Order: sequence, then structure tokens, then C-alpha cells
Amino acid sequence: MSLQRVRLQRKDWVTLNRARAKVGKTTSTLHKWKLRSNSECPCGNQNQTMDHILSECTEGPHCTDQDLRDCTDTAQAWITHWRDKI
Repeated sequence: MSLQRVRLQRKDWVTLNRARAKVGKTTSTLHKWKLRSNSECPCGNQNQTMDHILSECTEGPHCTDQDLRDCTDTAQAWITHWRDKI
């Protein structure tokens, strides 16, 4: 596999690395930090975790860990959708 250099804006890199590390400002995290009254996802799921928004949430595109590692077009579409939400 050849490595392709991907140019992303800083905000996109931050979102990508948060997703890779499974950390971010999801409602579950904000609830844990007592910044939200609940951890519910807008899609209706009880907990909006990073794993949930990566692979299950109906509010946006799905993305795999491999997509994130390789920064594929799928990962970039996921980043574009979620970058201002997490």
C-alpha cells in the first residue's frame, strides 16, 4: 500500500485524532463532565459515545478504525460531518 499525503486543516486533524483516540466532546463525555444533563444522542441512542457516532449513529456517515488510520475519503467525509459537533 502506498502512503498518500493528505492535507487537512487543523480543525480536521484535531477531529481525526480525537476519533482515532476515541475521545471527544460527545454528549456522553459532556454529561460525565457535568456540562450536559444527559448523554443522549440526537438520533435517540441512550449514549452518544465516539464508538456510537463512528459506527452506529443515523445522524451521520459511518467510519472504521482503518479508515481513520488511513485517512480515507470515507474518514474525510466523517470528519467533515462531525468536526463542528464533537
